[in-house]
Amino acid sequence: NDDDLAEDIVDALRMSSIASGFRIRVKVRGGVAYLGGEVSSFADIARVGEVVMSVPGVEDVDDENLDISETSIEGVRRVISEQAANDGDLE
Repeated sequence: NDDDLAEDIVDALRMSSIASGFRIRVKVRGGVAYLGGEVSSFADIARVGEVVMSVPGVEDVDDENLDISETSIEGVRRVISEQAANDGDLE
C-alpha cells in the first residue's frame, strides 16, 4: 500500500540525522517515492535519496522537486565573493 510505504519513508527520514531540520514532502505511487521540499545542498539530496531507497518496498526515488534553499545558495555566493575579493580572481 502506497500510504503505508509513505509512512515508512517519513519514519526513516525522521530517524536519520540527515533529514533533521528539513521539510520534506513524501508521496508514493506504485512504489515510487516522490520527494519535495528544501534541503541545504546537493549532497543532502543524495543522502535523503539513499535513506528513502533503503526503505523496503521503495522501487525508485523522484527527487526533482527537492530544492536547495535560497539561504544555502546565498551563503555559497558570499563565500565565493569573499574568496574573489581576497584572491583577486578565481583562477
